[in-house]
Amino acid sequence: MIPAGGNNRPNDDKKYATAKVMSATPLELILIMYEQLFELIPDIRMNMERRLFKNVEPDAERAQAIIDQLINSLDFEVEISKDLGAIYFYVRDRILESNIKLDPAIWDNIEATMRPLYDGFKEASRQLEIPRADPLKAKDTQIVAGMTYGQRSLREIVVNTRSGLKA
Repeated sequence: MIPAGGNNRPNDDKKYATAKVMSATPLELILIMYEQLFELIPDIRMNMERRLFKNVEPDAERAQAIIDQLINSLDFEVEISKDLGAIYFYVRDRILESNIKLDPAIWDNIEATMRPLYDGFKEASRQLEIPRADPLKAKDTQIVAGMTYGQRSLREIVVNTRSGLKA
């Protein structure tokens, strides 16, 4: 039974996610994008295996948008960014290939490619002390928001980009 005030759980989750993004350091934002990608992969793989291709497309598009955002976060004048960019472009090509071949095994390859990078960023975040942004004083902060379609739902995406978001 739903309490008289209604069920605010989805709304609370959205507020928490927005607050998490707003207060995240640039490195934490990268980790959030990786985590979002890893949340999509099992559903994409399962829907491909079950041949529910209409359910694959929105999640695959969201995965591609995440990779595009990771690419856009790079400063290609820095050598490591060129290396990361090559990996991200490879993953983006694999996503496009999976949309054509409809082969769930491609997503295993995508996860296997991205997981070590995520682990590296996660370890770096443990070792680095990066000051948190103060959202009330964040004149150097730009918020990019949009809506995407997920499985039978509309999802709001908020990305907090700062001039410091460079790899």
